[in-house]
Amino acid sequence: MAIAVPLTRENNVILVRQYKHGVQAITLEFPAGTFQSESPVTAAARELEEETGYSPSDMIDLGTCFDDSTKNSNLVHIFLASGCVLTGRQRLDELEEASGVEVVLMSLQEVIKALVDGGIKSMASVAAGYKALRAIGA
Repeated sequence: MAIAVPLTRENNVILVRQYKHGVQAITLEFPAGTFQSESPVTAAARELEEETGYSPSDMIDLGTCFDDSTKNSNLVHIFLASGCVLTGRQRLDELEEASGVEVVLMSLQEVIKALVDGGIKSMASVAAGYKALRAIGA
């Protein structure tokens, strides 16, 4: 899996709100997805563009973490996507369309609050959020 923590030029953070069948709830997450034949950075940038319509000017590798080391050896590749600008519209697949993917812009302080208070619950997004906040000194 590749995940992007996207920051606009105005330092707003771009997230997606969508229904996730596994937890049967609406979640707030950073854009992410799986990949096979492309590099993790290419996958993270592609997922960001598809899910939000935003494109980054720079992708910074923040490292990896295990998805669930008890169940599998899957790695989550984490990237800070900086300088994001709206360049198009969402390009969602059928499952994403059905999940009602909504683009959400939040301030850095709102993201910190969501991470601390449990507004962001996906383990990959929590890890990515904290790594990105540390990288930018927030």
